[in-house]
Amino acid sequence: MHKIPNCGSWQFFEQPELHTQIIPTIKAYSNDLARKREGLDKKELALLLRLIEAEAEEYTNDLDIPDYKAKYIYRKYFLHFIRLCVMSGIRPNSDIKHKDITYTEKGNLTIKRSEKGMATRKAFFQNEFIPLHEDFLKFKKKMGLSRKGNDWYFSHPQKNRNAQIGSRVKSFSRQWNRVVKSNKKLKNKVPYSLRHHYITQAIYDNKPISAIATQCGTSTRMIDRTYFQELQETQADIFA
Repeated sequence: MHKIPNCGSWQFFEQPELHTQIIPTIKAYSNDLARKREGLDKKELALLLRLIEAEAEEYTNDLDIPDYKAKYIYRKYFLHFIRLCVMSGIRPNSDIKHKDITYTEKGNLTIKRSEKGMATRKAFFQNEFIPLHEDFLKFKKKMGLSRKGNDWYFSHPQKNRNAQIGSRVKSFSRQWNRVVKSNKKLKNKVPYSLRHHYITQAIYDNKPISAIATQCGTSTRMIDRTYFQELQETQADIFA
């Protein structure tokens, strides 16, 4: 049984195929909040990933040069960060250590999020993230980076300004701005677009709103207000 919005209230329907007629999306907004929380569809996400992968490849043949190796690591970090946010719905400002990402008894991955000013919560990853996570650990080992429990998931590989080796990489904003500005199709995207992609996709897949709220550390009211207020009809292939 699924839910669709109707004038601010929820109605239930039995036919799952009906959800393809109206798809909730952050792009239904037209106010200032929308520009700050611009959505990201599948084609835009694929474009973003291609651009980041291409940037990382620029340094693959120069890993014997310390500065180039560091840039290569940062760009690989950034690629993994994008996937992490898109496949879990966490806020892009979450603090993550290796011990925060663990396997459950069923073999799934969970992440303990430590978000500034908010209670620590656990969220589940999509199973497709497991091989990406394991490849990331292998990458860090290959690059000579620590993977101990108390080490940062994204850690500085060398001293960088005031940051010490092994300290937390606090922001990917510089890389984000460079990549999105390189293509006009990504012009209005912000890191929170990754979180909105997850939420919108989850709604499109008919996941319960309460489950989405728990996963993303937010309220059902926020999802209702942000994604269904001023809901407009959109193309059924927005995520095609």
